[in-house]
Amino acid sequence: MTAVNHVQTVSIKHQRYVHLQVVAMALLTGWILLNMTIPLATPQSFSTSPNQESERNANNDLKQLAQANNQFGFDLYKELGSQKGNLFYSPASISTALSMLFRGTDGETKQEMTGVLHIEMPDDRHHQANGELVQLLNTPSTGFELKVANRLWGQKDFVFMGDYLEDLQNQYQAPMGLVDFESDAEAAREQINAWVLDTTKNRIQELFPRGALDDATRLVLVNAIYFKADWATPFPKTATKDEPFHVANQQKIQVPMMNLEGKFGYAQIDDLQLLSLPYAGDETSMIVLLPDESIDMETFEAKVNSEQVAKWLEQIRPKQTKVALPKFTFDSEFVLTDTLQSLGMKRAFTDRAELNRMSTHDSLYVSTVVHKAFIEVNEEGTEAAAATGIVVGITSAPVVEQAVEFRADRPFLFMIRHNPSGLVLFAGRLDDPR
Repeated sequence: MTAVNHVQTVSIKHQRYVHLQVVAMALLTGWILLNMTIPLATPQSFSTSPNQESERNANNDLKQLAQANNQFGFDLYKELGSQKGNLFYSPASISTALSMLFRGTDGETKQEMTGVLHIEMPDDRHHQANGELVQLLNTPSTGFELKVANRLWGQKDFVFMGDYLEDLQNQYQAPMGLVDFESDAEAAREQINAWVLDTTKNRIQELFPRGALDDATRLVLVNAIYFKADWATPFPKTATKDEPFHVANQQKIQVPMMNLEGKFGYAQIDDLQLLSLPYAGDETSMIVLLPDESIDMETFEAKVNSEQVAKWLEQIRPKQTKVALPKFTFDSEFVLTDTLQSLGMKRAFTDRAELNRMSTHDSLYVSTVVHKAFIEVNEEGTEAAAATGIVVGITSAPVVEQAVEFRADRPFLFMIRHNPSGLVLFAGRLDDPR
């Protein structure tokens, strides 16, 4: 099987390069964090009416789904974060795509994915909760743009289970498009990539590289997510100037640093500072976790887990704060095939995969899982996008491999969070903004 591979393209004002590594996935999908705005039923309402009972159960399932996604995110980071280098990705996109795949599994394959995704509720409630989350994220809001889209592309003459396609359409809003991988896989690849490009406002290009799909491909599942928001309080452009930024090995470099003073969510906890920068509308925010300069990132990340981060975030309070934050822009791409196998999702990638709730065909398996992400942070706000693709083929299908090597370093973690659900949409670590 392929190793986890990463390709990154980095750009920054004044031709400086930004190196951003993903936040220790304490910041991953599914936190129910501060300011949770999903209405919760009161104890008195538990027996008042079927509608209230149903609403209470739905809210509880959303919380449970978020917690499961959170734990999956930590597990994912334990694998990805063990190697040095820059990473940026959307845990929300990856978990949603895998849940769509999970709907088609059975037997040991299903058991493995249940464990990897930390699913503890019945299948129907898990998929319904995912559907509710998609609807919540796609609810129109003022101040920011957020779009989550799911899509399927299947071989035109291949037989898929009707209830599988119906559930993905109804729960995940993932319609099926018919293509002909057998006769022209390249045309199908271009069509899928064009949809991703359009859905992410031209930010995610070539999700599937040439050769990723071939005549053995039978189904492609894709999740795409796009986010754009202005800061609630923009950074004045006139205050941006080249300032020192401390990197590893006692080095100091000059980078374009944005500066702003105002009342923001802040906490100082031992050797850690936390900052919450709201976007317009206050439904989304960027949270920065900055360890003391005397603490190396590896030591800090060893402390990071879901329980600890939740405790840290509870201590954030409004405080007049002088903020200095680098501008940065970059994108990344990688293959999750080996990572997911290391987490325990092994059978799905073999000729013993049980995808019989997807199709009666007995030789289907997952050939690859690919992901790409983009982020830009400047004085006005943030733009971010990501897409995850899962390729299902018959057992002769090859696994795609890409490779590029790079290294980076410290010094702060950050995430972009959807406050009403607590879902972390994107996560990262800024190491060396050159």
